[in-house]
Amino acid sequence: VDVLAFAGIGRPVKLFNSAAMLGANVARTVSVGDHQPISETAAQNVLDGAAEGLTLVTTTKDRARLSALGPNARRLAQEAIAITVTAELDPALKILVRKTLQGSGTDADR
Repeated sequence: VDVLAFAGIGRPVKLFNSAAMLGANVARTVSVGDHQPISETAAQNVLDGAAEGLTLVTTTKDRARLSALGPNARRLAQEAIAITVTAELDPALKILVRKTLQGSGTDADR
């Protein structure tokens, strides 16, 4: 399946790589700044990708954010397939975070 993947996350390449790992051919990508709302013009440009036969793919977070914006963005939220992207901490960072939380009296297992 040929897809247009769009994301407004800190590392949009994670979405693009996830889509490819799921077997999609990532034909086009669009990145919006992390936590930045997508403009109506940008949303229309992404929707135009669907008109070209591309399947629209985004993150679960971005699809939820689109639902609260203008009409093009809401339509984009309805038409896009959402992929959940998760962060994986480096094992050394996990140990540091756990030690820091334990030292502060916070439950590190939450």
